[in-house]
Amino acid sequence: MIRWSARAGLLVLVLTFTARLFAQTDVQIVTKLLQVGELLSQGEVNQARSELNALKKSYPKDPRPFYVLALIGAQEGKMKEAEQDLRASIRVAPGFFLSHWTLGSLLIDGGKPDEGIAELREAIRLNPQFADAHNDLGRVLEEKDDDQGALLEFQKAAQLEPNKYLAPLRVLAGHSNRVWTMVFSRDSKLLASGSLDETVKVWDVESGRSLDTYKLDGNAFPIDFSSDGKFIATGSSDILSKQHSFKFWDVNSGHEVHPGHSPEDLRGIAFTSDWDYVARYVEGKGQIELWDFERGAQLHILNPGDSPFVSLAKFSPDGRLFATPAAKNMAKVYDVETGQEVFSVKGEPAAAETGVVGVFFNTDGSLVTVVDALKNVKVCDVKTGRVLKNIPVDLGGINIVEYVALSPDGRWLATETSGGRALLTDLAQGKTWTLFGHRKGTNGVAISPDGRWLATASWAGQVKLWKIPINEGADNLAPFSDATTVPSIDLGIESPTTTKTTAAPAPTLDSSPPSAPRPQPIRVNGGVQQANLISVVQPVYPPEAKRARIQGVVVLEAVIDKDGTVDNLKVITGHPLLIQAAIDAVKQWRYKPTLLNGELVPVVTTVTLNFTYK
Repeated sequence: MIRWSARAGLLVLVLTFTARLFAQTDVQIVTKLLQVGELLSQGEVNQARSELNALKKSYPKDPRPFYVLALIGAQEGKMKEAEQDLRASIRVAPGFFLSHWTLGSLLIDGGKPDEGIAELREAIRLNPQFADAHNDLGRVLEEKDDDQGALLEFQKAAQLEPNKYLAPLRVLAGHSNRVWTMVFSRDSKLLASGSLDETVKVWDVESGRSLDTYKLDGNAFPIDFSSDGKFIATGSSDILSKQHSFKFWDVNSGHEVHPGHSPEDLRGIAFTSDWDYVARYVEGKGQIELWDFERGAQLHILNPGDSPFVSLAKFSPDGRLFATPAAKNMAKVYDVETGQEVFSVKGEPAAAETGVVGVFFNTDGSLVTVVDALKNVKVCDVKTGRVLKNIPVDLGGINIVEYVALSPDGRWLATETSGGRALLTDLAQGKTWTLFGHRKGTNGVAISPDGRWLATASWAGQVKLWKIPINEGADNLAPFSDATTVPSIDLGIESPTTTKTTAAPAPTLDSSPPSAPRPQPIRVNGGVQQANLISVVQPVYPPEAKRARIQGVVVLEAVIDKDGTVDNLKVITGHPLLIQAAIDAVKQWRYKPTLLNGELVPVVTTVTLNFTYK
């Protein structure tokens, strides 16, 4: 929904877009509206209000002065006045869908969900392509427990603007209590979910069909598939007796089996891929025991210290190393054969209170990635322990991360925050999506080994499956943003002064021989192409954006010619006040020419510029 405490920059944004959308009308009001935007960016709210009231009298059939006055009133907490102005804008222009959308949000925030839903539906009726309204409608339907209706609206929003919204593809329902652990099979075809209802369910990922349910002796944790996907191990803990036990199941038959031995009261936290070894957490001692699972023999006692995130410890793919969150804001990596610490990684100092929340090995085990609670990602070389890359992830003001998952290729980071909010970040592009769809908040995340699927768990007992947008391109990139963008589409307001004519092109005769077809550009990942930069011109921060304290990311699609010059630029996303500065800078960049099979070829890639106000 709209954040009524938004800065004046949001009003400037609305004015900029509405001025463009109504550009076919009187030029004078367009100029006046932009002047109002400038006044708002300078904090001259009273003068802006006076100008808008004058515009209402001069242009009584134009809804925009009423609309912007409503936004100002809402920002100041004057919701009754804001509602009156919005209703006035609808009276003078019933087809102005923005007024219906904004009024719907205001009514919902004011405790009138049914009236708000009616306004959102009217905005959608007037403009079925308005993705923001579909998304907002989905969120309020979700709060009213209409899961199916919410899912349909989320999916419509994602279909209309895949660069901005993601929607769950499957909803897996069947648990009667909170889901708090999930794992994919190694081939990514199955998903197992464990719940406080003392069951584990196995799901077919492609169809979303429930394949089996295993009854345990307590709350499920941990769970894991064997490397061939034929068996599944389920741990459970009885809260009253504080007893921990393991059971093993044949996935095909659903019968319990006993593939090996285990120590009594085993509270396992991680298995090797072939189940040769299991790690056991010893509560209260800050210790982890490594066991030979087949023989039931203890191998080593590790001393990482107490960490609330020790359950996210991992073995490397080959089973030779073991990495775990540790005490004092650390992550530690151990040699499984000797039990000796190989190296440790410290989280950022600001995250010391909560510490490291996750550790992950890449597919071949050559890298380990450490994530702390304040969204700092460190990628380390396993052989040397050296930090190769430090990536601070901007999650839009979210403070604490509680659950994390990382794709094996290190590109996709899924996080669940202390507020029960799930986010998906493309670390290669620095883009983050907010994942709506769990009415009671999320409670865990998991990414499939093939990097194609994301699973989110909820307090309401559901699991939702999301397709990760793995293909690079405009349709798969979206920065985190609370700013509302308005697409350039029909507003439903007639302009009697406008007449559109299209002149037919004059015929031409050209006797010159046809030119050779221009080679098609190849697409190169933005992070890869960045390494080929040989000349960079930094963008000039627009003064009007500075005054409005506007900051954010601009993403451009660039076509780079064979000689390394920027041939063409297309805007993917970004604030209107920042876009031109980004274009002016990037068009001066120079790249090292790209060779393909010995031939120079043009390249299409994405360029990301981050404008930060200081």
